[in-house]
Amino acid sequence: MEVRDMDEEDKAPSSEGEGDDLEDRMEEDYQKNDMLDNYENIGIDDDLQNELGREDRLQAERLLNERDRKNIRSDKRMPTALMMDDEMSEDREL
Repeated sequence: MEVRDMDEEDKAPSSEGEGDDLEDRMEEDYQKNDMLDNYENIGIDDDLQNELGREDRLQAERLLNERDRKNIRSDKRMPTALMMDDEMSEDREL
């Protein structure tokens, strides 16, 4: 097998100056649509919530992780070895 230097013709063509730059005219493609541009309010809880303390937040995370473990086990989608346990979630800082 022969090793040789790349010639100018072997190099990949430069993308500069070729094709359309999609970001230049991106705004021109937008068409206003109130049905799609706004979120619906159904199921949104806009009530003010008290900030959770560290222990309350960790307890909520433990409950959610346990729920997720039960759901995953029943779905058989993820091996148990790959699931995060409570010790892993407590160690990480947010």
